[in-house]
Amino acid sequence: MQLQASDVLDIALPAPTTLSSGQAVELPVESGSVTRTALLFTKSRGVTCVIAAGNAGTDPDTVGSFPDSGAVVVGGIIRDQPPAPVSFHVGSPSNTGSRVDCCACAGETTMLPRLAPATVRTVGEADAGTSVATSIVSGVVAAIQGRT
Repeated sequence: MQLQASDVLDIALPAPTTLSSGQAVELPVESGSVTRTALLFTKSRGVTCVIAAGNAGTDPDTVGSFPDSGAVVVGGIIRDQPPAPVSFHVGSPSNTGSRVDCCACAGETTMLPRLAPATVRTVGEADAGTSVATSIVSGVVAAIQGRT
């Protein structure tokens, strides 16, 4: 399948990265120069790119400097547990900072089974994190653009 102008590209996987300190973190995929170049090219063709912020609980700008790819970077929020009043906060593992453009639900979300045989899930299995939030935002972007 070839992407066309007004399509939405969902990259719900963050980029595992090892910092110079040896600490392993997850950063948005745009932190890699090859991926960033691909995102810029895709965006130049009119495709909206939506990517996961990552689940390292850090601000990517504090661990390195990388140019903006033009992608929509999605963080995750989770609902406070009762008996607290209904409120939301950034999910503790979600990356934050100026590169995070928006947030969506990253709490346990019931997923349908994936199509790839190696990753088939049981219907109703829960998933969580910025990958879930990214898929939600991608769906909203596609609906706004009239792409279903």
